[in-house]
Amino acid sequence: DAVGLAQSTVSEHLRILKRAGVITGEISGPRVCYALNPEALSLLAGFVASLRAPENDSCCLPEPKAAI
Repeated sequence: DAVGLAQSTVSEHLRILKRAGVITGEISGPRVCYALNPEALSLLAGFVASLRAPENDSCCLPEPKAAI
């Protein structure tokens, strides 16, 4: 309820993030405790920092059409 998604949707997203190594999960009784993987986040931060805006300052998305 806290994220506004069905439990199955949250579980699927957590499964994908765990498989990608972004998070870790540890079973604690009937629950799984998840934590961020700092090494994976460091790699992601490095990648994002390497991204640059286009040289001509143009956006890669088309301008929205005006409503009539």
